[in-house]
Amino acid sequence: VALISVLCIILSLLLLLLISRHFSHRLKILNRQISMIIDNNFTYQAKITSTDEMGQLSASMNIMAQKLDEAINEAYRKEILRKRAELDLLQSQINPHFLYNTLSGISSLAFRGDSKEVGIIINHLSQFYKTSLNQGKEYILIREEIKITKHYTALQDMRFKDMFLFHWDVEEAVSEYRTIKLLLQPFIENAVNHAIRDDDRPLNVCIRIFENEDSVIFEIEDDGVGIQKDVLNSIQSGQSTTGYGISNVDSRIKLAYGNEYGVSIFSFLNQGTKIVIRIPVDRR
Repeated sequence: VALISVLCIILSLLLLLLISRHFSHRLKILNRQISMIIDNNFTYQAKITSTDEMGQLSASMNIMAQKLDEAINEAYRKEILRKRAELDLLQSQINPHFLYNTLSGISSLAFRGDSKEVGIIINHLSQFYKTSLNQGKEYILIREEIKITKHYTALQDMRFKDMFLFHWDVEEAVSEYRTIKLLLQPFIENAVNHAIRDDDRPLNVCIRIFENEDSVIFEIEDDGVGIQKDVLNSIQSGQSTTGYGISNVDSRIKLAYGNEYGVSIFSFLNQGTKIVIRIPVDRR
């Protein structure tokens, strides 16, 4: 009898150990499911091996993770569509008066009978819009952004003889990175329209593009009249119509890359203005 009792106790302990290991293993699987959800991994699906309470709980966790994944993907898709629509709207609003001014200049030259100048201006204008429109694409290579801007500066040189000197300093490697289009032109237009001094000295505008750690930096610096402090504050807050192009570019950058990127303005009266644009390195 004592032997049978001992055997029963041993069997009971073995059975208890097996059951404990079985439930411990299933609890580990359930805990792994919960950990995956906490880590925002909703694609993990545990294998269901039973239909008891723990099996049903694990199956429910699988369904919950799947539904969370679908909901997040749908929300992300809608946010991307919203940002794309907003970005398209901002791009469509870029400087229509630049076109009007150029067409006005063409008209004046045509009346004077200067067909050669008209032909050169029209060529620069068509190349500017051919590259900037870019078949509706949001992103272009930085070398294409430079090409757009040089067509613009060539037009300004023709409109305002000897009033501007444009200097370029571009790191060769960054030319093949991508950027959202028309980052530079609004700032150069702002310098052309507002930075010129009253004396006969030409306005120097320096454009530098270089890589700094994981960012691409665009700098546009002039030696013009500078911006008054109250006007600068108004531009930076987006309230000034004068600085509309500046706030437009800043908004497009933040929509495309995030709030840690954008435009900074540094200006001192009678010394000049420096614009710093920062975007992430995009080698795609």
